[in-house]
Amino acid sequence: MIETVKYLQMNIPSLTSWQIHFSIIIVIIVVVAWRILQKQPSLIRFIIKEITAYQRAETEQQNHKNRLEKLVAERTTELTAANEQLKREISHHEQADVALRDSEESLQQRNNELALLNHASRAFNSTLDLDIVMVTILEGVRYLMNVVGVTVWLINPDTNELVCQQSSGDGSEILCGWRLAPGQGVAGWTVEHNQSVIVADTRADKRHFQGIYQQIGLELRSILSVPLRVKARVIGVLQVVDAEINRFSAADLNLLEPLAATAAIAIENARLYKQAQKDAKTKAVLLNEVNHRVKNNLSAIIGLLYIEQHHVGIENQAIYQAIMDDLINRIQGLATVHQMLSRSEWSPLFLSELAEQIIKSALRGYNNQVTVEVFSSAVMVTADQANNLALVINELATNSIKYALSAGRIVKIIVRIEAKDDKIWLEFRDDGIGYPDKVLRLVSEKVSEQYNVGLFLIQTIVQDGLRGEISFRNDCGAVAAILFQNLGIKS
Repeated sequence: MIETVKYLQMNIPSLTSWQIHFSIIIVIIVVVAWRILQKQPSLIRFIIKEITAYQRAETEQQNHKNRLEKLVAERTTELTAANEQLKREISHHEQADVALRDSEESLQQRNNELALLNHASRAFNSTLDLDIVMVTILEGVRYLMNVVGVTVWLINPDTNELVCQQSSGDGSEILCGWRLAPGQGVAGWTVEHNQSVIVADTRADKRHFQGIYQQIGLELRSILSVPLRVKARVIGVLQVVDAEINRFSAADLNLLEPLAATAAIAIENARLYKQAQKDAKTKAVLLNEVNHRVKNNLSAIIGLLYIEQHHVGIENQAIYQAIMDDLINRIQGLATVHQMLSRSEWSPLFLSELAEQIIKSALRGYNNQVTVEVFSSAVMVTADQANNLALVINELATNSIKYALSAGRIVKIIVRIEAKDDKIWLEFRDDGIGYPDKVLRLVSEKVSEQYNVGLFLIQTIVQDGLRGEISFRNDCGAVAAILFQNLGIKS
């Protein structure tokens, strides 16, 4: 052993003494173990087998470890990919949620806009009051767009100035009635160019007129101005204002333009209605004055005829009295129809009512000797037709009084009226002695003026005034049938 130590010290000088002794002990143990194993070969085989089994198990364990590591790597890759996909899906869903919220907000905004248009349209159709129409417009726009103010400017046709007709928002009391010269301000520019305009910043736009809003102590930074058009004619401006820069967009313009179009029609209708009311009042005053004067003149003429009838002396007094009576009756008939037309403001009259009133007027003083039956009818006639028919019916009633009453009994007058296609048929009959044969012959030959002025007057009025035709016959009394144009007047 000592020799071995010396050998190691000589050949491996770097080894320390304790390292040399430990190495020798290891070698001795290995040698002793090898000698023991040589004496027991079965033990050697067992050890080799165990070592081999251990190596195999270690190899399998390593392979299993490698497979697990590969599986873990693959699964990790899959999970990473799935995680990325999930992130993308989450991001997509978030974007979809944002888009959905934006869509819902846009839909809600559109619903509000449609509701405003619908409300405004119903308000416009429900009234012709100009102030109510404009208040409806302004309040609806201001609420929907959430702006500082909304104004309606209308052109004064006499001066071409723009007048603030209605305002909603701060300083409304000051703005209402304010006037802008032609072309002044953004509103004036809108009228001159017949074009909508969005002013993003009033400080950078020379068209903006500061004078108005300096009075109310409010600086406006954005303006949306839309012309009010009626049949390509500008009647004013609908203007929306706000204190923020870049407040209005194309979407706001798209909302305001159709509303302005509807509002313009409503405003024009209200203005026309107001003017029509004013004209109607003027017309009513003038018509009442004319009716009053005509009525007084007819009454004066009748009075003069009565005076003339009682104070003029001529040789053939009976003939004169008959002529005067006929004139008075005709004028009274005209006065009756004038009174009826005056009450109806010269609108069409029911022919049956007209006939009944004219006959009653002609029968004054003979009510106990004559009965009248006028069958009700829906046929109506114009004022011109009514005047002509009044003269005709008055003449027929006068003839019945003159000739039918000569038999000394109560006479019945019957009037029937019918609409036949584009014609009106009126039959006037009495149950008297009928027309003399000579009269019927002269009427058929159209020379009745040689015998009876009244019948000639009837024929002339029917043919020239009514553009119709008349026939006379006897059928248990005198019968006159008139056929003239139906102008299609309905009650």
